[in-house]
Amino acid sequence: MVLFGVCLILEEVHPFGTRQILVTDFWHQYYPFLRLLHEKLQNGESLLYTWQSGMGSNFLAMMAYYAASPLNLFTLFVPDSMLRDAVTLEVMLKLGFAGLFFAMFLKGTFRRNDFSLCLFFVMYALCSYILGYYWNIIWLDTVALLPLVILGLVYLV
Repeated sequence: MVLFGVCLILEEVHPFGTRQILVTDFWHQYYPFLRLLHEKLQNGESLLYTWQSGMGSNFLAMMAYYAASPLNLFTLFVPDSMLRDAVTLEVMLKLGFAGLFFAMFLKGTFRRNDFSLCLFFVMYALCSYILGYYWNIIWLDTVALLPLVILGLVYLV
């Protein structure tokens, strides 16, 4: 998480510069849905239906696919003007959780507790899939939770 944050600073990504983390689908799909969820949570509106998408649609289905991450609930405490920064922090948190959960997997499966643990969880959290598709935030939760699922399977077996 810290390494990704340092890279954002070096690359002058918002709020540290003029570039932004919101690219491709993140800007055109996920961010508008997160903004809509943010508005609904802030205003206490219904999560079942929205008139702001096309000619109206089932918001619950959209939320289940695009915005169901539990970390999205933290945007409730963020003002509208800071939502882009909150989403950037959310991506950083997801990368941090990916590394943490992979460390838990390595420790639980291989009983490792040395420097190699640190090396491998950083390599997992900053693997090329995550760095190439960080903008596809709906799958970052899956990448972060995969080590816990595999650890659970190891314990079951």
